[in-house]
Amino acid sequence: MIPKRDTHGQFVLAPGVHSSPELIGGKAHGLQQLAELGLAVPRWATVTTDAMAAVLAGVQERIEEIARAVPVGDTAAAQRASPAIARLVEGAPWPPALTRELEEQLGVLGADQRLAVRSSAVGEDGTAHSFAGQLTTELNLGPGDVAPALRRCWAGAFSASAILYRQALGLAAAPVRVAVLIQEMVDARVSGVAFTADPLTGAPALAVAAALGLGLGVVSDTADSDTYVRELGSEQWRVTARRKAHQIVPRSNGAPGVERAGVPLGRRDAPTLSEAQLDALAAVLRRIDASAGRPQDVEWAFDGNGTLWILQARPITLKQAAELAIWDDSNIGESYPGLTLPLTCSYVRFAYERLFGRALRLAGVPRRQVDRARPFLAHLVGVIRGRLYFNLVNYYRLFLLVPGLAGTSRKWETALGITQHVDPATLDKSRGRPRIGDRILAVRTAVCLARRLWRLRRDVRRFHERAAEMLRRYGDAEFSGRPAEELWRVFEEITKEFLDDWVLLIYNDFFAFLFDSRLAQVCNAVGGEPGPQGSGTDLHQRLLTGLVSLQSLAPLHSVLALVAAARAEPDVLALLQSALPAEAVWAELARCAGAAKFRTQAVEHLRLHGQRTIQELKLETPSLAATPSVLVSMVRNHLDHVAPAAGRPRSEPAAAARELEERLRGHPLRRRYASWLVRRTRAAIADREGMSYARARAYGVLRRLFQAMGAALARADVLRQPEDVFYLTLEDLESHVRDGSPVPEPGELVARRKTHYEAFARETLPHRIVSRGPVSEHRLARDDSAAPGANGVLRGLPCAPGRARGTARVLHAASPGERVEGTILVAPVTDPGWVFLMLTARGLVVERGSILSHTAILGRELGIPTVVGVEGATRLIASGDEIEVDGSTGEVVLLGRTEGGAR
Repeated sequence: MIPKRDTHGQFVLAPGVHSSPELIGGKAHGLQQLAELGLAVPRWATVTTDAMAAVLAGVQERIEEIARAVPVGDTAAAQRASPAIARLVEGAPWPPALTRELEEQLGVLGADQRLAVRSSAVGEDGTAHSFAGQLTTELNLGPGDVAPALRRCWAGAFSASAILYRQALGLAAAPVRVAVLIQEMVDARVSGVAFTADPLTGAPALAVAAALGLGLGVVSDTADSDTYVRELGSEQWRVTARRKAHQIVPRSNGAPGVERAGVPLGRRDAPTLSEAQLDALAAVLRRIDASAGRPQDVEWAFDGNGTLWILQARPITLKQAAELAIWDDSNIGESYPGLTLPLTCSYVRFAYERLFGRALRLAGVPRRQVDRARPFLAHLVGVIRGRLYFNLVNYYRLFLLVPGLAGTSRKWETALGITQHVDPATLDKSRGRPRIGDRILAVRTAVCLARRLWRLRRDVRRFHERAAEMLRRYGDAEFSGRPAEELWRVFEEITKEFLDDWVLLIYNDFFAFLFDSRLAQVCNAVGGEPGPQGSGTDLHQRLLTGLVSLQSLAPLHSVLALVAAARAEPDVLALLQSALPAEAVWAELARCAGAAKFRTQAVEHLRLHGQRTIQELKLETPSLAATPSVLVSMVRNHLDHVAPAAGRPRSEPAAAARELEERLRGHPLRRRYASWLVRRTRAAIADREGMSYARARAYGVLRRLFQAMGAALARADVLRQPEDVFYLTLEDLESHVRDGSPVPEPGELVARRKTHYEAFARETLPHRIVSRGPVSEHRLARDDSAAPGANGVLRGLPCAPGRARGTARVLHAASPGERVEGTILVAPVTDPGWVFLMLTARGLVVERGSILSHTAILGRELGIPTVVGVEGATRLIASGDEIEVDGSTGEVVLLGRTEGGAR
């Protein structure tokens, strides 16, 4: 702890003496706080504000008179006033006591010590006003240079820019009080500035600018610098390196001051900071930020011995902080990839708000707390330029509603494929020690969750009964020709009666994530090399195969049955093998007597599984039932591959379970727990897929309902064509069909949104955006810095064991009828509708996802080597490239390039 003493009446304070900000100014007060944290801070003495008052006592009134005479914002007048004030400061008498105290403290610092002299004004470096760049700093001075530098610091408080700055802040009438730091110079090899938040938005991040030599080069932009950015939750630095031709260094002739010098050729292209230095700097920045309780602007330097010195820290001055948002498309981008039209976006936001609010109530959270959380619930999902994103901050706030639940957030992040971890507690620094009420709520929630777990299997059966009831009542209902008002009432009936049933998907996912995380820990504990974060061991993956009850595969089995039927019917086989387009084949099947049985079977497939298609959760996506010719293409593609998975080596889950039990021999309780955990995890994953498939079928009902509503609005001349309904939101529709107020300017609203979406389609947005308030344009730049590692190896999360070598087929968008036979599929994201393409693929490489994503689950069931989370795969791999996929290690090796392939 810095010693405290009475400093009243002293002109120069010795190194390490504590005093008030009114006497030593903002910068010196900040150094005291840094020193109290135990950080390496260069020693300093402080010339107090009393010293300035004593020196300028005889001329103070005249100085203030000159400064007040400058009209507000008059740059020319300020430039005339400043030299006049500087002459008054220069001629003011120097008290003998100041000379004596100054010489004494310069002796303490050392006669040979090179020094920095910095202004430290009262009110400087505050949360409202920083005075950054407005006051005086002089570097590389000897003891004999300090006294004149003091006068220049005091005069610098009345520079033209400082006068105008104070006027702009409404401080012109306040007295000017400036202390001065006399600080040891660091022999800096690399130095710079760092922010613990984005200086433009205030969003949490670490941003570092680093230059060779002294940090003045960064502050004044006179030296070439590298920039390093680490987003909230990330452990990786995003680096922007420059060729460093110049640096700021002490003058080479020994004279006071600094000079701009060339950088030696061997260092010009080298990074300014090593990984170890970045890690050390990040740790210190976090300590400073946590201690201050607000984002900080930090000046730092590494000396020749590698010691990190902190030269100063001050709050980042920002406008009133807007709400923090962390937008991430992990998981939601699998269900709603790319552009999603307004009607789907509004329905997703509506459903998430309602279902998560219900989930909180079922978890035992009191209604008043749920009501207070409504603003967060309403914005769990956001739309940025036509894309759906999770607002993770609002999810973390829901975790904080229940004491103890925040500890599960990392498991939730991993299961969703979120790679940058954020501790929810860091988003609410006002939370203190748990209160008695928190403990009671934690117990209540634990009891409620235990009840939900106990009833989970029964609730899943009840869910499917309710889903079947919904399809029985509305699946074959005739919506066409009915008025829009009546159709809106049907939508409200469906919502009221059936939507709340979907809350079980949230609970089942919660338990699936917890069970799988614990199972991965058990597998790691009993042996085996753990894979990348979130992937577990090879044993863990093998335990999750063979989910025979997986309902997501029912549509595929139905298609394979159609393939078998086609091969058994010569007339059908001839049509399918002909050169006729798929649309013509479907029409001929209706006229061909020998195809009647096949046609009936195909129609039944469309009735039962016609909603299973790629991007099936987007209401605007045409269903397979509406485009039956696609089914023709699907059957054609599988004629020669009725059971392609049969030749693949399949993992046997029973053997994996026996292996786990064998490794736990001698631990009967752990063995029994592991067996229970395996059963629970497998059941939760299978139920996740089954309920997701039921949801897709329910979306099919809503799709037909809104299509009919669009047709009704088109008949009423509200819309120009039925498909325009998908460019409206639920709010737009409700306003028109229920309340009677028309959609503004019929057709124009849709036309305007279509124009916006045409622009959105030309953009590629990042997967994660951190902002405060509206997302600014500079935040939308995609980081495409991912590159193959050594030997052309890309890495992701291994999800389905096995190795495959073959030709890559890169698909950014696909149809279920796409022909991909024998290739390795490479895609940004996939969803359950890709199952028809997966069957004939040799392997699967996907940029997004986790071990519990639909891609991973289906890959394991089909025995396809699968790796997800391969950043930049569709950019770094081109169709035709020869690649090898290892679903056990997560490695994707580029073996050979096709002509004109990615580089």
